[in-house]
Amino acid sequence: MDVGAGYCEFINAVRCKKKYAVDVNPDAKKYASPDIHVLLTRADCIPNSYDHTIDKVFLINFLEHLEKKEDVITILTRIKKLLTPDGKLVIMQPNIDLVHEKYWNFFDHIIILNTESIREVLALTGYHVDTFIVRFLPYTTVNNRLPVNLFLIRLYLSLPEFLRPWAGQSLIIAH
Repeated sequence: MDVGAGYCEFINAVRCKKKYAVDVNPDAKKYASPDIHVLLTRADCIPNSYDHTIDKVFLINFLEHLEKKEDVITILTRIKKLLTPDGKLVIMQPNIDLVHEKYWNFFDHIIILNTESIREVLALTGYHVDTFIVRFLPYTTVNNRLPVNLFLIRLYLSLPEFLRPWAGQSLIIAH
C-alpha cells in the first residue's frame, strides 16, 4: 500500500500480488496501473476492512506535507493497524539534518522531520526501527542536471552511505 501515492510512480513500479494506492486526489486513478486498487481517501480514513491485511505500507515523501504533528501520530497509528503481524512500514523522507534551508524550497513542506524526530515518533507510535539509512537518496531530482535512470540510481546506492553526495532523503524500515 502506497499512502499518498500521488502520480503513482512508485506503486506502479512495485511487483506484488495486490497493490493499493491511497490518495485524496481523484487524479491518482488516472495515473495508477490497471492492477492497482485506488482508495480515494485520507490516510487516517482508510476503511477498517483493511486492518491486519497489508504486508508493506510505503510513505514516500508524504509526512512533510501533513498539517500538524498530531496528524503524523494519527497516521502512523492508523498504519500500524493496517499491517499484518509481520508487516513493515517503509518511509522515504526528506531529512532536514541533511538539506537544511533547502527543505523550504517546496512550498507544501510543513512538518519538519530529522533523524531523531523520526525515530522518536516511530517509538511513540509503537514501531521498532529495523533499518535507518540517514543518507539514502538525493533530496530531489527537480532541476537536477543528471538524468534519472536505474543504472545511476544503482551506482549511487552502491556508494558507502557517507560518500553519497547530494543525499537529502532518509530511508526507514520499521515493524
